[in-house]
Amino acid sequence: MVYVWAGDDLQLQHTTAAPDDDTASSWEGVTVCGLSAGLRWIPPERVDRGSACPACMEVTGTSPPLAGQKISTP
Repeated sequence: MVYVWAGDDLQLQHTTAAPDDDTASSWEGVTVCGLSAGLRWIPPERVDRGSACPACMEVTGTSPPLAGQKISTP
């Protein structure tokens, strides 16, 4: 999962699956909350969970695994 801005909104930060092309900085896609739009990576230093989309958080929880992050299972 990656954090993205959707469309022209640079305030609300959404969660989505990473694109197939790991060099893409923007792509057309759908967020986990169902918003279909042009998506843009949020640079790691700009990620702010205080600006997280409430609908995305409802689907993924408060700490979704990010691209490249190991997922530990109990």
